Amino acid sequence: MEHLEGCIKRGEHFNDGNTVDMGWGRLKLIANKNGSLVVHEPSFSEFPIRWVPGANRTFSQLMVQRQLCAEIGVEPDFCSLMQAGLVSKVMLQRSGDFQMDRYTGDGKANSGWTFYEMGKVDASEVAWASLFQICLTYPQVAPFFGLPSESHIVYRRDLIEVSCAGRLIDSNSNEFLRSLLLSKNYGPTA
Repeated sequence: MEHLEGCIKRGEHFNDGNTVDMGWGRLKLIANKNGSLVVHEPSFSEFPIRWVPGANRTFSQLMVQRQLCAEIGVEPDFCSLMQAGLVSKVMLQRSGDFQMDRYTGDGKANSGWTFYEMGKVDASEVAWASLFQICLTYPQVAPFFGLPSESHIVYRRDLIEVSCAGRLIDSNSNEFLRSLLLSKNYGPTA
């Protein structure tokens, strides 16, 4: 919201359909029947994106992503839900334990993220998918979308491990990761 407030103070005008990126998320301004602009966010219930009034989930994800970066001691490097990642085709069909890695993206459509089921990497069985689409099947991936390149995440039903910038934290020794594992929003049964 600080970003929106700053834009308004600088005299910027917003119109129906304008979007504002917030961390990895995106908000959309949609005019109501009176012409007033109302903030909308993705519903995270279907693909393509269905916009619903509000910004709670977007703010919540932003706070979680920033806290995770603070836990591992790195500055956030947010990708966008509009960017793509390389994902195992099996992962798009069912959820389960997984790994994800971030490499240097192209700053445009490629986020640099790769996703694959535990222990299986078959380059012939991968596809590009939007991060939003991946998040519909695996809401557990959203907290990690602020991590920079060279990040590696292992997410199992009973353990989360995050390595980045030469550090390794896991849900056995880190309370924040443990809370993610137990979360109804980001846990393995999310």
